[in-house]
Amino acid sequence: MYDAAKVYDPVLGASAISAADIPMLTGITCNPSDGNKVWVCSASLNAGFKIWKSTDGGINWTNADPQTRFGKIPVFDVVALDGSLDMVFAGTLDGVYYTDNTMNGNWCKYGASPSVHIIDLKINYCKNKLIVTTYGRGAFEVDLPFQSVTSTDITSTQTWSTPQTFLNSVTVKTGKTLTIQNTTIKFGPNSRLYVEAGAKLIINNASLTSASECNGYLWKGIELQGNEAQKQVLSGSYYPNHGWCVITNNATIKNAEIGIKNYATINGDGWSIDWSKMGGGIIQSTNGKFLNCSESAKFISYTNKNALNQPINYKSFFTTTQFLTDATTAIANFVPRYHLTMWETRGIGITSNTFKNTTPSSYATNVRGIGIVAWDAIFLTNTPC
Repeated sequence: MYDAAKVYDPVLGASAISAADIPMLTGITCNPSDGNKVWVCSASLNAGFKIWKSTDGGINWTNADPQTRFGKIPVFDVVALDGSLDMVFAGTLDGVYYTDNTMNGNWCKYGASPSVHIIDLKINYCKNKLIVTTYGRGAFEVDLPFQSVTSTDITSTQTWSTPQTFLNSVTVKTGKTLTIQNTTIKFGPNSRLYVEAGAKLIINNASLTSASECNGYLWKGIELQGNEAQKQVLSGSYYPNHGWCVITNNATIKNAEIGIKNYATINGDGWSIDWSKMGGGIIQSTNGKFLNCSESAKFISYTNKNALNQPINYKSFFTTTQFLTDATTAIANFVPRYHLTMWETRGIGITSNTFKNTTPSSYATNVRGIGIVAWDAIFLTNTPC
């Protein structure tokens, strides 16, 4: 808390910082994931106090502008971005600046923000935007860098059967099984459901979708840790070298950038392949459904092998699974891409599935989506799709 004269600590009361120590404050922020990390700012011309930081909830403070970047520049607001980088934005008389824990106390101008009096900063996590309000120049928004969100780790085998919403990610740890059944789980736009190698995810008559708090935005989808150098060999209840997902009984994955993929991405950004955890994640869908995902299921290069090191079929399959696009239930401006993508894979089973855009007239002919895309891949279709 703060007023014009003091910073209050919940334990020490007004003794953390007094009016004798600092000029009038104009802004305060804390790391959303760590309330002990606090930044305060001042618009005074005192070069010794423009932005200060505490890492212990306000008990001790250090100068967060040791290079005096704002020596003669008033600072009117500060806002911290959730994430491990401790990125902080400062609204000043000269536009928007930023710093993080890799910059050794230096502050740099953020993007192409104009040199104008900034009076307020807000972060919209759903849009991944910084909202900037100015004095005399209106308001504008700028893109934020992607930052991996914190993760809820599943460290014991458990079943979810009641609705939940996660604006962070969920990670199923090695040797554990997460069963989601008869319920709806919602995820934020930077959230993924990550299944480590040797872990298992079961989705049974449940729906995984985007959070209503972030209406109009897709979530990242499910990622399965893989290892392209290891065989898919079941050991007990798990595949030790690969993440495993079972989709069954009308389970639905919807409103995702990529519904499910057989690899992990760097920091869960959804796109940048983590080459150390790629290939071989196992997806087995029977009577499942993918609805309004930009890409429904995506496989990158992996060849399964037997004990003699000879190529054999992948353990993944899709049976009586629906891959659907429906403009009446899709988010605004949704554009479908591919339903099932395979690159350098062998023997994925595709049996009696439906690939359909139920509202084709809502899309131009070149953006209605593609059912199956295969590059250098062999796949099995035992009955007509």
